[in-house]
Amino acid sequence: MKNSPLNETLSSLIDLIFAGILWSICSLPLISAGPASAALYYSIVKCVRRDRGRLLPVFFGALKSNFKDSLYLWLLFLLYVSVGAADAWAFSRLGVEEGSVLYFISRIYFVPGLLMLPWVFPYVSRFKNGLKDSVYFVAYLTVSKFWRTALLSLLLWGGALVCYLVPMLLPFIAGPVCLLSSLVIEPVFKEITLSQDSGEGDKWYNE
Repeated sequence: MKNSPLNETLSSLIDLIFAGILWSICSLPLISAGPASAALYYSIVKCVRRDRGRLLPVFFGALKSNFKDSLYLWLLFLLYVSVGAADAWAFSRLGVEEGSVLYFISRIYFVPGLLMLPWVFPYVSRFKNGLKDSVYFVAYLTVSKFWRTALLSLLLWGGALVCYLVPMLLPFIAGPVCLLSSLVIEPVFKEITLSQDSGEGDKWYNE
């Protein structure tokens, strides 16, 4: 007997919130936030949107299988931000005036990385492409799908602002933000996977 639409909706909502809680717990050591983000995206698309598999094993399976690549990319992002923050601090100590060229450069430095971030962990959760090629292709997506990038940035940083203002909402915001982001990302990923589909195996993400 099939579940009623109401039961299916409630089940998806519970999975959505539970995925956000899992992400929050796994991100507590800041160093693991990248792998947790890849697992969050993968499990929400597969379990919540496609209703394929159970959330807990799918989440931790994705966490394990993507841990190395997503960790390296996260550490690269943290290094990128740290270098920019150090430069901005140095400029302020040197008395660089607001509105000057150096001040502008120290702020605009952050923009490319922040625009790429919404694509990074969804991409690595789906594709095995190596560190260098992953960065290259994410940069390509960021520029070539710019209206999607703008919308993703609005979702991600809007959610981050809400969590900054009300930190206790973090576990409950992560899942919905990821779900909405997947609506923007999945049409792009589907184009890629359909072009690469050999017709073998369970291609749930092409449904």
